[in-house]
Formats: sequence, C-alpha cells, structure tokens
Amino acid sequence: GAVWPGDIPVRTETYKKVFKDIATALKMQGFRDIVTIGDNGGNERPLAEVANELNSAWGASSAARVHHIAEHYAQHGVIDKMLTGWGITIQPEGIHDSYRVTATLAAIDLENIRLEERIAAGKTSIDGQPVVAIDVVSNGKKMEEIKVLATVAAIRKATAPRATDQR
Repeated sequence: GAVWPGDIPVRTETYKKVFKDIATALKMQGFRDIVTIGDNGGNERPLAEVANELNSAWGASSAARVHHIAEHYAQHGVIDKMLTGWGITIQPEGIHDSYRVTATLAAIDLENIRLEERIAAGKTSIDGQPVVAIDVVSNGKKMEEIKVLATVAAIRKATAPRATDQR
C-alpha cells in the first residue's frame, strides 16, 4: 500500500505483467539484450523474477534475453557504508529521503533539492547532515560515479556474448 504522500502503488502481479508485456514487445522488435535496473527495493524481486521467467520461457536458443541488474540498487548499501569513511554520520529522520538521495540530486542540479525553499523553511539538513555545504555536491558526484561504474560493469558482464549467440 501507499506509504508516503503521493505514492500510487501498483500490485506486484500487475507490475510484473506490465514488465512482461514491455519486455516481450522489445523482443518482438528485435532487441536482444533487455536490461532492467530497479531504483526501489520493492522492484528488485519482481524484476528479477520476470527476467528469469521470460528467459526460461524463451529458451536458451532465443536471441533475446532479459538481464536484471541487481548491482545498481545494491550500491545503495555500499555507499551507505562508505559515508562513515567520509566522516558523514547518518541520523535517519524517518522520512522518504536520505542524505544519499539528496546529495545525488544536488550533484545534478541544486534545484532538484529545492534549496531555496529549504533555506526559507529552515530545513537545510537531512539525516543530520547539512545540504547547503559544498561537500554535498561533491559527495553526490562520488556516489553517483560509484553506482554508474558498478552498473555499467554489471551490464557488460550480463550482456556478454553467449556461446550460442549467432551475432
């Protein structure tokens, strides 16, 4: 169900059916490597299950295969552990936001974290860390680089040619 204001939940079985239809349509259009990346913990298991189900249904001789890249979401835990080494102590506030997410968004564009509104409201920290410090942008860039490098490596590994490929 909905946990946060603005959430519009979809039942897992509906989510999986939509993903199956999308992946099947991509296969029919000639895509050979269909890659999924989840950005939410609740998406990980259904995406992996559908990838496995479709790969089994399509068979080993199919030119198309679905790859769920779990390494992308797994980097959240890796990064959270690295924050301590960077001198950042997290004090969770019990809201659907975090220093990791805010810093990553700030690295892209400070407008993404509504900095002016935060300053006006006196809410210039998240998880006990200031969001107006220059470090938040550089930390966000470092965190995103960690995720991107791990994700790209996982995609390359997953999409490596198989012995049965006729490419």
